[in-house]
Amino acid sequence: MVLGAPAAAALGAVIGFSPPRDCAGDADVLTDGLPLYAYTWNGSARDVGGTLFSVAGSGVSAAAGGNVTFTGFAMVYPTPFFSADAPFSALSPDYRGLLTGAIANFGDPATVTLRNLRVGAEYRLQLWIGDPRAGVTTTRTTTLSGGGSPVTVDYNTSNAAGGTGQHVTGGFVADAATQSFT
Repeated sequence: MVLGAPAAAALGAVIGFSPPRDCAGDADVLTDGLPLYAYTWNGSARDVGGTLFSVAGSGVSAAAGGNVTFTGFAMVYPTPFFSADAPFSALSPDYRGLLTGAIANFGDPATVTLRNLRVGAEYRLQLWIGDPRAGVTTTRTTTLSGGGSPVTVDYNTSNAAGGTGQHVTGGFVADAATQSFT
């Protein structure tokens, strides 16, 4: 997850999510605007496309660096989502590393709260969803909602071993010091 400012944003405290895009390479990472924080659940910091992703920490209900709080998540998985098959294996080592870690909620509603925001400032966030493994996991999707139109994101766009997931961006104007989405 990466949060940056300033960026084009929806008016009000509604997060307007973009249509999902397939994970293709380091250029997927937003580089315009000023990065405020970027986290990975891989267990190792990663530099992808010039953005440094810090380790989010081991607690799924605790704040990640004081900037993000996760509620309703059950577990952190630092490295299980890996495949030696292409196209996943063709991604850069740091991008693969970013995508191999995850925070999971096992289907129950979960909330992410962005903290330490400046009221009136424009923000843009980016999220990745993916699982390149084979088997029953290849057909999973998840739906993100920030108060506007929800967006459904595919964990594995080819539904096969080595398939990549998707990423989305969202924009909003902070009307409080915190902003939540599910």
